Amino acid sequence: MTAHIRNTLILLAILLMTALPASAGEFVSTLSSEDGAAVKVDLSKYALTTPEGESAGTLADFDKYIYVDVWATWCRPCVNEMPHLAETQERLGGDNFTIIGLSIDDHARMLQDFFKINEKHYPIYHDANAWKARFVQDFGIQGIPALFLFSPDGRLIGRDFRGPGMADAVEQAIKFDGKDVSLRFDFELSENNYDKLIKIETHNLGGQMQPVPVAQGAVPVSVTAVAESGIAGKGERLDVRFFAISADELMTINPETGPVPDWTQTLKDGKLSRKAEIPKGTMLFAIELALVSENDGSVISQIRELWGTFAELGPQQ
Repeated sequence: MTAHIRNTLILLAILLMTALPASAGEFVSTLSSEDGAAVKVDLSKYALTTPEGESAGTLADFDKYIYVDVWATWCRPCVNEMPHLAETQERLGGDNFTIIGLSIDDHARMLQDFFKINEKHYPIYHDANAWKARFVQDFGIQGIPALFLFSPDGRLIGRDFRGPGMADAVEQAIKFDGKDVSLRFDFELSENNYDKLIKIETHNLGGQMQPVPVAQGAVPVSVTAVAESGIAGKGERLDVRFFAISADELMTINPETGPVPDWTQTLKDGKLSRKAEIPKGTMLFAIELALVSENDGSVISQIRELWGTFAELGPQQ
């Protein structure tokens, strides 16, 4: 497997996870508790302090969707995300949403000096406990930036949406929040198929992984999609799309538009069940529920389930 194919696969997986060229993240389906509900957090536990050392309430006081960015001035990737955070705030900020910057710099002076030469686009707070900050400890943060999207009632509905597509990804997560939406594959692996089939999440997309075919023989699969009424508004429809992508197809995918689905079917009466097949040699397969404009067919918002198989590689050369 060449590095080009491997890199193409990583890009494709990010596209399929988020529908955005450079925004990787996780949605509620990967953040839910055992009973399927989004994880709820007591945001009142997290006190806020301004860079000037003044108390500023807690995260619970905002009573809106908040996208918490844990960062530091010395962290170059954190600083690189700031234009995307500013764009997201400009586009979505208001009565229903805001970004919260939570600095874990060792000293408030570092933060104050930073904003003497950089513009502030959203509220910024400082926790002098740095890596021992309660938020950092509670969420097991080991690297920054770390970003968490909470609903007004404290449910964790998404995380780590980054890059140029951040605003779209956050808007998408909010759009589907609280909606009864489910996507499911039912399939059974046989002796003709690899048994290391995994649901692909962001942490599987590093350069140390090599894709291997899901199927050495065709795999029958049942596709199910369910959505409550009211998600699609006037002039909108919900489409279910199925993708089965081989190694050869990886080389021809347009990064701007993503892969072409094997089939598309409009969701009617809130539910769709359909038989499909994962062809021999498939490396990735996915089901997508897309909110589509009936006017021009453009995708307004979407969620996906992505599956594939990977084998461990040695150190990347």
